[in-house]
Amino acid sequence: MTIFSERGNLIVPPFNENNLLLSIKSSKIGREEFENFIKINIEKVAVRNDILIEKGPAGEHHFFIPIHFNNPNFIVVGGGVYLSLNDFNEFCRNGYKKYGLRSEEVSSLNKEEMVCGCEKFLNVARHIQSIFHTVIKSFWINSINEKRYKVLKTFLNIVSDIKPEEDLSVIYDILCDVIVFFYNIDGLVLFSKKDEEFVSKKVIGRDKRRFESLLLYPKGLLLNLVEKKKPILIDSLIDILQLGLPDYITTVHIFPILVQDDIKELICIFNAEFHQDEVEIVFELCRAAGYIFSFSKLKEKHDLCLSEKEIITKVVERLIPLKELDRLYEMIVDTSTELVNAEKASLMVSENGSSHLSIKAARGMSRRLFSEVKIVSGEGIAGQVYQRGEPIVVRSEEDERMYPLSKRTKYKTSSFVSLPLKVGEDIFGVLNIADKVDGTSFSENDVILLNAFSIFASLAIERANYYSLAGQLKELSITDSLTGLFNRRYFEERLVEEMNRSLRHELKFSLAMMDIDDFKQFNDAEGHLMGDEILKYIANVSRECLRVSDVISRFGGEEFAIIMPQTEKDEAFLVAERIRKSIKEQIPQIWKKFPRKNITITIGVSTFPEDGDNRRDLIRNADRALYRGKIEGKDRTIVFGKE
Repeated sequence: MTIFSERGNLIVPPFNENNLLLSIKSSKIGREEFENFIKINIEKVAVRNDILIEKGPAGEHHFFIPIHFNNPNFIVVGGGVYLSLNDFNEFCRNGYKKYGLRSEEVSSLNKEEMVCGCEKFLNVARHIQSIFHTVIKSFWINSINEKRYKVLKTFLNIVSDIKPEEDLSVIYDILCDVIVFFYNIDGLVLFSKKDEEFVSKKVIGRDKRRFESLLLYPKGLLLNLVEKKKPILIDSLIDILQLGLPDYITTVHIFPILVQDDIKELICIFNAEFHQDEVEIVFELCRAAGYIFSFSKLKEKHDLCLSEKEIITKVVERLIPLKELDRLYEMIVDTSTELVNAEKASLMVSENGSSHLSIKAARGMSRRLFSEVKIVSGEGIAGQVYQRGEPIVVRSEEDERMYPLSKRTKYKTSSFVSLPLKVGEDIFGVLNIADKVDGTSFSENDVILLNAFSIFASLAIERANYYSLAGQLKELSITDSLTGLFNRRYFEERLVEEMNRSLRHELKFSLAMMDIDDFKQFNDAEGHLMGDEILKYIANVSRECLRVSDVISRFGGEEFAIIMPQTEKDEAFLVAERIRKSIKEQIPQIWKKFPRKNITITIGVSTFPEDGDNRRDLIRNADRALYRGKIEGKDRTIVFGKE
């Protein structure tokens, strides 16, 4: 990075330049091209208010950041990286030669350091612009002096050296060292917030042991700092002693470090003779450190969100194909434990909207307990979650005291998560997860992930319920409610399908129409309720006699229809006869007034396509065969077209 005036004069020499730029600028042509490139683009950006990104002589990209505030104005130049791997490879193939570079020098370049995506590059530039607007303004607003220049350069080096993947807590140590180095102070203590107090984290100066055990509480003047989030000066001996500081300390400057608008650290500086502008400089350094940490926290949250999104996407891909509720319940339980590395989980669902919860799936629990355990709404943890529709999370002993629990002897830890399963305001179940494998408590990230998962799990259960209901409705729409056989509507659809299939593959199939003999006389003698029982018997016996591929339907009243795919006349006759004989032999005599000893049926058979190549002819010819059987004495099977 380099800093120029708006007229192109060098203010801060280049620092942290990559090896490629150094090598290019070492050649005469490279140096001339680069200087001309910088001059042209400084003139461009000097009249802009936004960042300018331009392609350099060697195909690399640089950002030019205008920093405007009163006078003087500055241009920050940085970058020197490629925005695509193709550009970098092109330079490695041919571009390097005109600068007198050796192929060995080029091949040693690290692609990961030299290539940066456009969006990331722009974000880095904006981040640097934000820092420079904040930091440079505070350093240069009154006057440019040697001391401020050195502080600025040191701080800029700190900023440029920090990488996103590094532990950024080191910035606090460096910040303390910079303050001690540039200012005449007697001592410094860095305090870190823990719960409602601030504990000593780093001590510079004498009395280290004393300060290492020092605690600060947000009360009095310190409370004023916490509320206003601005530095304070304490120069009253009484106030200093009340803080627990020794009497040789005459002044205390306390600076807050804010991370996402929350005070995370305090820097206490003892016996320093600060001018107001120096107080502003130190506070701006603290703010900049807080900005860097805030940026890091936001990046961590962003990365976590991306990771969670990827995880949830994979989870949803698991759940989507499952339409059977039992399998879905098991998958939800297994997946929830995998997400947070837990050993135990259970899924409870209310039965038809009742106030009781039943366990539908569990991990780490005996299946024998499933049918025995019933949870009443409002009782126990799961009952409370079901009643209120709000999750309950126990992570610590303090949380545990809020929810009276019976002895959990079967659990390794007291930490658990209990989440409602709901769609909108409709609560229909509870998901419980307990006992992390490593014995730790569930973290905030665990709870966030489980909350997101519970939403998708609830939708998946709702979806499976709809599929189940749709299946039931479909079955009702094609099923005869009395006999349980398919109804005439389904028969008509299935007959057309079989005709089309047989026609397409040049196959035959047969249709049998069967009718109960003297059934009107039976109903008149025994009543319709007894007649319904006979219909059920006939349906059950007929179903047992058929093959898997055969389709039997109640055609209407006492008449039934059977579709026999890929079946010719002779085989169809045998199937029909088996049904006829079984009905005659197996239906018990439960009637009293009907004069006949057995219930018998008459069957007529037709075959596609010789007895009809359309639905109407096929049914009509099977009926003709049936009518002929009735005329010839009933209780028989007649095949159409055969004597």
